[in-house]
Amino acid sequence: MSVSKLTLFAKQSFWGLLHRVSSKVSSSYRGCIILTYHRITDEASSDDPLIVSVDQFSKHMEFLKCRFRLLSAHEVGEIVCSRKEFPDRSCLITFDDGWKDNYTQAFPILQAFQAPAIIFLTTGYIGTSKRFWHDRLRSVLLALPLSCVDGKVTHRSIWRAASVNSVIREVSAIPVPFRRSVIEEITQAWKWFGDSEREQKIQEIELIAGMSSEATTPAMLSWEDVAVMAAGGIEFGSHTVSHVLLDQVSGEEMRAELRASKEVLEYRLKQPVEFVAYPNGNYNNEVLAASKECGYLAGFTCEVGSNVTSDRPFVLKRKHVLNELSIGWNGQFSETFFATELSGIRHAVKAGLGRK
Repeated sequence: MSVSKLTLFAKQSFWGLLHRVSSKVSSSYRGCIILTYHRITDEASSDDPLIVSVDQFSKHMEFLKCRFRLLSAHEVGEIVCSRKEFPDRSCLITFDDGWKDNYTQAFPILQAFQAPAIIFLTTGYIGTSKRFWHDRLRSVLLALPLSCVDGKVTHRSIWRAASVNSVIREVSAIPVPFRRSVIEEITQAWKWFGDSEREQKIQEIELIAGMSSEATTPAMLSWEDVAVMAAGGIEFGSHTVSHVLLDQVSGEEMRAELRASKEVLEYRLKQPVEFVAYPNGNYNNEVLAASKECGYLAGFTCEVGSNVTSDRPFVLKRKHVLNELSIGWNGQFSETFFATELSGIRHAVKAGLGRK
């Protein structure tokens, strides 16, 4: 057994043992677990943190169908309106952004397991060849050829101030298989740029690398895809128009993003759109108030945890599902590992230890 597999096996064994001990104390999951998926595909790079493989996703749905009460967004809305508690061991499946593979890969699996789900659409990208800035940044940095120039990786706190040439020089000095963590640091730092400044930087890198800002084939859903899935029982919510960080723009722009996306979706779907997921999980009190003013029933964050009460419907917690969170040391789906993640034990322990 390799060192990496041995390490994974040790971690899995530890968290699995902790989960079994905890289960002796409490045999049920409290409240509703809301899971966040983005992409379901085997085609793109496995290093992409937004991706869950088709096989793993199928195993997730099988596991959830057998062990949880799967709620629809409509049922969540009814609970929120009545201010009731969420039923224990319940789960809502959500997707963010509106990727094409939600239709080609996830939709058939959801249908096979009769699993309800809601997809939060970034309406300005649906039916276009546009790509999210973080996807473009990741692609172009991975495509940079390995440089023979020695580089010393910049400390994460300085990435925001680093010039485009510095970013290219230092990322190029890292072999492609080992760039993931650095690219993630750059992405997190660049989230706080204004749209125009960030766009200028990414365009500069794309120009140097000779890459296009648009996808050769659409990576996002078409409105026809949306219509087919809606007819098949999939629900849809807002993820704004352009995926802006709602607490980082003016109040006027923030309200326009919330209102316009809702209007477009209701025009396309011919039914009320009652839910919004805040891009990157960013919100403040003004965002919460505006969401309610625009007619949404509830808002979804990126804060981790289970939802027991529904008295704060605009700050519902969700758990981002990573591909690695359900893979055992043998590379296959691990029920114990996935159950441990869903229980929240690992997150609670790390939070207690002061780890991020």
